[in-house]
Amino acid sequence: MPIATLDPVLDRLARFTNAPMPVVSLYLDLSANDQGRQTHEQFLERGFAEPSATYASDSTFREALSRDESRIRRYLSEELPTPRPSALAVFSCNGGDELFEAIPLDTPLEGHLLYVDDEPHLFPLARAAEQYATYAAVVVNSNTARVFVCATGS
Repeated sequence: MPIATLDPVLDRLARFTNAPMPVVSLYLDLSANDQGRQTHEQFLERGFAEPSATYASDSTFREALSRDESRIRRYLSEELPTPRPSALAVFSCNGGDELFEAIPLDTPLEGHLLYVDDEPHLFPLARAAEQYATYAAVVVNSNTARVFVCATGS
């Protein structure tokens, strides 16, 4: 997703507060490591194990978190756009007002991040939008005007 279109997404996600179930905010760097391999699968295994362990085994919160993990894995295996984006931000909450928002990003992220809280964790997405924003510069003289559009990343 072009960074310029993230503002409405950030606004919509920011309004999703006080969820009755845990909200998963997942940021994945989809680039290959030094050996040319993807590392997000291993991160998902470890990343979901820790927050799941904080809930009782028969808890509805743990069940909702498990459904979130399954939905995210299904998206990664079946719905991830081609060509593969540089990074992916996913927000999921299976409870009450259901939420599933997958945002492919053309800009890189520094590693993988997983947050489980009562609202979406938006700082990494907002930071990416700020770091890779598109700017315009206008050079004007008495005869001509030139507009230069500058963007970092893609």
